[in-house]
Amino acid sequence: MSAAARLNGVVKRYGEKIALDGVSLAIEPGKVTALLGPNGAGKTSAISLLLGLAAPQSGAVEVLGGTKARELPPGVETALAMIVREAATNIQRHAGATQADIEISTGGDAGRAAAVALRVSDNGRGGIAGRGNGLAGIGERVRSLGGTLEIDSPPGAGTVLRASLPLTP
Repeated sequence: MSAAARLNGVVKRYGEKIALDGVSLAIEPGKVTALLGPNGAGKTSAISLLLGLAAPQSGAVEVLGGTKARELPPGVETALAMIVREAATNIQRHAGATQADIEISTGGDAGRAAAVALRVSDNGRGGIAGRGNGLAGIGERVRSLGGTLEIDSPPGAGTVLRASLPLTP
């Protein structure tokens, strides 16, 4: 069976800081994969590459057979990766979900600025009663970049998290 997603010898730098140095990883379809490590280990950078939010300086990124990536402003790239990481953590810890989906799109027209939209949904319990520290942090980060965050979580019907971040200041 071929990998659903693959990093092959990727290098990702932010200025002089090397976030990933020759990292290879294969994620198999139907498997749960966790990226574990201390702060600064490159987890968010790896997620950004897999989501197509950033491009490596070298190496290859393949998701479902494709290799397309778009460079995003650094704050937006980091925010999207952190939102996905927090949402995935919440789904794993609290939702009891059997499926989760992540959708990312970019757009804009003459009447509004270009933006990137993120939608993370699951088929779990729903009913998020309050905003824990992780969700509060996501909201603060999104607002600091001029974006919006919506969470729809009716009891028994799963959760949908929507974030929209402008691509221009």
